[in-house]
Amino acid sequence: MRILIAVCLLIFCGCSSPRISTTWKTEPVFQERYYRILVVAILPEADSLLRRSIETEAAKSLSGYGYYAVSALSIFGPKGLAASSQEETYLKLCNKGIDAVLTFALVPELENTIVNTGHYIRPNSFYYDRMWNYRKMQSAPDFAVLDKKYIWETIMFDLLTLQAISVIRTYPLADYPHNEITNKLPGLVFKRMIKEKLIQQKKALMKAF
Repeated sequence: MRILIAVCLLIFCGCSSPRISTTWKTEPVFQERYYRILVVAILPEADSLLRRSIETEAAKSLSGYGYYAVSALSIFGPKGLAASSQEETYLKLCNKGIDAVLTFALVPELENTIVNTGHYIRPNSFYYDRMWNYRKMQSAPDFAVLDKKYIWETIMFDLLTLQAISVIRTYPLADYPHNEITNKLPGLVFKRMIKEKLIQQKKALMKAF
């Protein structure tokens, strides 16, 4: 019996198959006016291949739903936005005609503090600040430690209002997933976004810029 329980726990906590844990969204949700979406995977520099894989797959999936989506790597390069201030980043994105940003970030489980604040899990300002602190989290000396747990956090960010539209998180992964997540994560996230009506099938793909 104990062996059976241990096996079940191992399956539930397995590190190679992420599962969605929580979803937070504003009302109203994903608007028709979002035409150009930038996809950004926020990872340490050593995981550039994983970053490219996630961004490419996510942009491809969004394009399949009729949204014009582009990888941050493809238009800004590996460090295109890394050294910019918040104001400079905002101007660069607006000059490219981008009106929404979708981030995929690997976050230590201890940074995944959820505090109920009335109707929402967290106020929008929390997610706005969080996006600018991802790099700080990942530059910590013990970030890529095998016995730590991590979650994937996806934020849809509206550039017009500077507000988070939605936040989707996975259950904690057992260890640092260098090569365990390829195209699984975007598909998992978009499946939840469709269920929550955060994205929808559009009739035609918007013209590229």
